Amino acid sequence: MSTIGPTITVKGSLTGKEDILIEGHLDGKIVIQGHSVTIGKKGQVKADINAKVIIIEGAVEGNLYGEEQLIVRQSGIVRGDIIAPRVALEDGSNIKGNVDMNPGDKPTETAIPDKPLVGMKTT
Repeated sequence: MSTIGPTITVKGSLTGKEDILIEGHLDGKIVIQGHSVTIGKKGQVKADINAKVIIIEGAVEGNLYGEEQLIVRQSGIVRGDIIAPRVALEDGSNIKGNVDMNPGDKPTETAIPDKPLVGMKTT
């Protein structure tokens, strides 16, 4: 596993084909095909992230695309949309954005009932 330490700042795109742990600052884009990205407790990231598994323990501002799974730990902060077939949000995690666990599905129209539901008043 490669590591970006807490005193390192990266501006730009980060790509690779191995697991990575980010404890420093990154501003740009992260694409790690077929492997995991972990944002450590000290990590501060402003980037869209695309990886097989994404684990958030620090702070991320950007959209997250997990091919298999996305985990936001208790200490994790996410400001952006989460798209992954499996999502785990630990108690205490802080999320602001949408969560899509069916990335292959197209939105469907919601059926509007012809009659009001039981107990529902109409005006």
